[in-house]
Amino acid sequence: MMRILVLLTAVVLMAGCSEADSEREAILQMPEGQVALLQAVVDGQDAYKICPNELKCTAVRMARDRALAEAKGDGVIDGWIGQLKSMSTTGSGSAYISVTVPGYDVTLATWNNALSDLADNTLIPFGSPLYETVAELEEGTLVIFSGRLLAEKSLTEAGSMERPEFAARFTSIRAVTAADAIPVEGET
Repeated sequence: MMRILVLLTAVVLMAGCSEADSEREAILQMPEGQVALLQAVVDGQDAYKICPNELKCTAVRMARDRALAEAKGDGVIDGWIGQLKSMSTTGSGSAYISVTVPGYDVTLATWNNALSDLADNTLIPFGSPLYETVAELEEGTLVIFSGRLLAEKSLTEAGSMERPEFAARFTSIRAVTAADAIPVEGET
């Protein structure tokens, strides 16, 4: 079963509106690269659910990995839409975060410790402008983010196919605003 992955419906906080009008349903359009990556994930998930044996399941994963590589391209992500799932700090104070895409079992995240992060440099240094921006957000906030998509980091084949988690090096992240939304018909 193929799904169209172009638009994300969200509640957008409207700054400067009365409390009754402060939340409106709006549509956020995902960038083409995000749509391509999510389509590869969903197609792989659908095929993996019906594969009859482990050999076929591994073949499905290999095909999905090729589709992901094509969709990922050079790894640059710009203006992707997601929801801040979690944020915390390491013992040294660096931040680690994870972002999900509502409605899809896919996560983009920094590593959560310095040892795992040695090669990827995904942790957000304490006191950096990005750290300060993330510190002002709350878990559950819809966000627009940019950075670099790295490798898929799930430890098992089933985890990779059913709930893939990608390492990501974030360069910017901010809360979605009304200016980011396409108004729903009948609203101004």
